[in-house]
Amino acid sequence: RVNLQNALKSGAKHLDGGKWDTVTWTTLQGNIAVSAVGVQNGNAVRTLTTFKGRQGFNSVYSGPAGSAASADAERFFKSITLK
Repeated sequence: RVNLQNALKSGAKHLDGGKWDTVTWTTLQGNIAVSAVGVQNGNAVRTLTTFKGRQGFNSVYSGPAGSAASADAERFFKSITLK
């Protein structure tokens, strides 16, 4: 969880206002994960980050303002499979 918090902190530096708008802790295929939504240069940014063992996985969606929870973004994040 500490590594995920550090990843969030690092990513927030690039966002408008320097912070994530929402942060949601969850699990992905049995691994603790964090999903965060923010704005960068007026565009929506959504990230999902997790670790499986010592491997880190980060997936990012970027699109027009307000699209972080769009059907396309949801489909993208639900399609993630860790191997």
